[in-house]
Amino acid sequence: MPYGLSSSPSAFQKILSSILQGLKGAPNMMDDIVVHGKDQIEPDQRLERVLTKLSHYNVTLNADKCKFLADEVDFLGFRVSAQGFQPTTSNVQAILDLKEPMNRTELTSFLGTTNIYLKFVPNYTDKAGLCVQATNLFASTDGQIDSISTTLMYSTHLGRIILSLICSAEEMLSAAAELHVMSVLCASLGKFVTPEELKHTSTEDTVLTQVRDFVTNGWPNETPNGLEVYAKIKDELFIFNSACVGRGERAIIPESLQQRVLYMAHNGHPGIVRMKQKCRESVWWPGIDRQIEKFVKDCEACVLSEKPMKPVAAPAQFIQWPEEPWQQLQIDIFGEVQIAPRDKRFLVVVHDMHSKWPEIAATRNSDFEDNHRRSHQPFHQMGPFRHHHI
Repeated sequence: MPYGLSSSPSAFQKILSSILQGLKGAPNMMDDIVVHGKDQIEPDQRLERVLTKLSHYNVTLNADKCKFLADEVDFLGFRVSAQGFQPTTSNVQAILDLKEPMNRTELTSFLGTTNIYLKFVPNYTDKAGLCVQATNLFASTDGQIDSISTTLMYSTHLGRIILSLICSAEEMLSAAAELHVMSVLCASLGKFVTPEELKHTSTEDTVLTQVRDFVTNGWPNETPNGLEVYAKIKDELFIFNSACVGRGERAIIPESLQQRVLYMAHNGHPGIVRMKQKCRESVWWPGIDRQIEKFVKDCEACVLSEKPMKPVAAPAQFIQWPEEPWQQLQIDIFGEVQIAPRDKRFLVVVHDMHSKWPEIAATRNSDFEDNHRRSHQPFHQMGPFRHHHI
């Protein structure tokens, strides 16, 4: 197999997997094959079957790279032994050597790197939750995250590597970053509502007051009635302007301002899709899509200017089959045939509905006089007819 082809690794993996298919206790990743068993006899029997299968397909092995009777092996980033799976020392050291993330791209890359070992970290999701919230918060900005405190601790107790990820909310959401996010949100909200109005109405809204309290102090184990939709997106929620609630890149609009936002978003009478796009740029509340659909459908101007419905095709009409040939005909003109000679680019087709026999005559154009004369030629041969359809 040639080197350098992008498809070579996947092709090699597919070939070797097909060779080892059906052999128990012999997983492989590329050219790494691990033969294992629960006792001394089982792995020996499995190894013999693997070597026989590889020999049958003329696959050779490098003896210097083969290990036999090993108590532990490194496979797919883990150290596999009788005690189970453990992270490899080299991978842990590589994570420790990573530089401290300073922006969203570096933070996302860091989380992707550490996720492979999340099962070794108790409550990993809770510890990394603030990092995930930061990636959502800065999704559309280039604002710098001042500092992210990350600590990966290595312990030799029982040969287990323990990872800990500690994220500080105070360091992550610095005052400068919060002001930057607020300015971006307020700028996008300017076409709907002012920051002062949003802050005042959010303070008076009972639902957003509860949500704001839960975002600040933590969500309870049992979500109160009416807040289920907010609980599902709790990792995306944040507080800005001291009283306003946001989701991702959008502000959550209190109920008292929702109708006003819909009227302003419908300025110019956009359709449902366009109106949803305008709102998704800066605002959100539960059920906003359904409300937009109802708003546009109830708009009298939109209904009056709506394009008429597509015409419905007329039902097929049954034509009684003629009793005799040449009793009922169909006549049509086919063309223009560009590749045909100039004097034969249109075809006058006369079709007998009884026998399905066609009579075809070539003509120069679709002019009525010329084609009327041409269409009479079949009748000189076949005789007169009773009915015709053009």
